[in-house]
Amino acid sequence: MITAERLRRCRGSEEVCELFRELGYPVERVDVDRAERRRGGVTIPWNGTTHLSLIARLPRVDVFLLDGAVPSESIAAFLRDYADYNVITKSVVVNTTDRTCSLFDLSRAGKLRRLSFDADSPSVLAVDRMNLLEIAGTDPHAATRIFDRALDREAVGRQFFVRFRAAVRDVAQELRTRHPEESAEEAGQ
Repeated sequence: MITAERLRRCRGSEEVCELFRELGYPVERVDVDRAERRRGGVTIPWNGTTHLSLIARLPRVDVFLLDGAVPSESIAAFLRDYADYNVITKSVVVNTTDRTCSLFDLSRAGKLRRLSFDADSPSVLAVDRMNLLEIAGTDPHAATRIFDRALDREAVGRQFFVRFRAAVRDVAQELRTRHPEESAEEAGQ
């Protein structure tokens, strides 16, 4: 289980690779040949001060690591071009700088989604969403669904409230079962 303390240590590309290993990903870092990707029609709209590598390849997901500050619009352009280049595989870009780490992907509608954390003070929500990315002991083909769930904020919120309502309903039912006299009194009020 990933903790806030673990995310505080996540500074730089090597720590990001180690974090994905801990989450169960088969990390084997391979540098991306920019010229080859550009020949394939994939836009790489950032300058030479960054470093792009493929850190994990799963049956339907490629996880890229982009080390260096890059605007989200540039990452979106790369992801859209890469989705056109490779229509079968979902691509995720992990962008890391000295203090922050952001994971980007595209929704099915082509909308850019992001999961970010500040290494100095990761939020509880960021820790929870990072833990949703764990694939250890699961079918590697489920990675697409796992990324969709973790990077879709609205779905995470909906899932929480659905489970919360069900838990409240279960507790209320259990209280009515154990204390029927109190339920009858309250029903009469």
